[in-house]
Amino acid sequence: MAEDTQPTEETKPCPMCREEIDALATKCKHCGEFIAPRPRLFGWWQASWAEIRGDKTLWDFLSLLIVPIMLFGIGFWFNRAQSDRQDRIELDRGREAALQNYYDEMTELLLQRELGTSESAQDIARARTLAVLRSLDAERRGMLVGFLDEAGLIQGDSTITPVIRLDGADLRGAYLFRVDLSGANLSEANLSRAFLVGADLRWAALGWADLRWADLRLAALNGADLQGAWLIGADLTGADLRTADLGEAKYNDQTRWPDDFDPQAHGAIKQD
Repeated sequence: MAEDTQPTEETKPCPMCREEIDALATKCKHCGEFIAPRPRLFGWWQASWAEIRGDKTLWDFLSLLIVPIMLFGIGFWFNRAQSDRQDRIELDRGREAALQNYYDEMTELLLQRELGTSESAQDIARARTLAVLRSLDAERRGMLVGFLDEAGLIQGDSTITPVIRLDGADLRGAYLFRVDLSGANLSEANLSRAFLVGADLRWAALGWADLRWADLRLAALNGADLQGAWLIGADLTGADLRTADLGEAKYNDQTRWPDDFDPQAHGAIKQD
């Protein structure tokens, strides 16, 4: 190693090897060590790691991540909420479009007077009706049935068969307040939780229909066929059940009947 020399204004000794180097040098040309702090691309990480290597505990380290994790979680939740909201909007638009298309199709058939004379047109109308009902929400199901009611397409009697049968239809939760379903074919239809207050169901075919938790208060059911119907939890308070056939209809303690009405005397079976 060279002997130490007195530094000049242009030189200085390297603090590591003591060799003479330029006064403005940041790295020793003899030993290769840096004289001044070198630029560090990852300086922030080294500083954080230096702190962690001190007296920091695992909890201290994890606490550094809490805020980023919370921000990530909030961002993820917000994006998911926005996505769900957009999906609901698109689904609602699709349902509305399906209902409007159904109105247009049925109106066209009515104007052409095909539904009253062509059995094939009636079969197509029934298939289309059942398919659209499955795609709608409860509110629009009620609107569709209201349209058929106003058009006189679902009513019938002992001599007239309904133009459009609704047997097996999905009418869950439908709002059918005071709708005219007299003589309608609703056998095996799903009417669970439907709102049928004051509905006219005289002589309607409701055999094996699902009427669980349906609201049938003040409904006219005289002469209706309710054989095997599910009446679990249904509210029939004030309903007219004169001459209604309740053979093998199922009910439970939550089913509410008109005053002084004995369901078992009319053939209904109580479920535990």
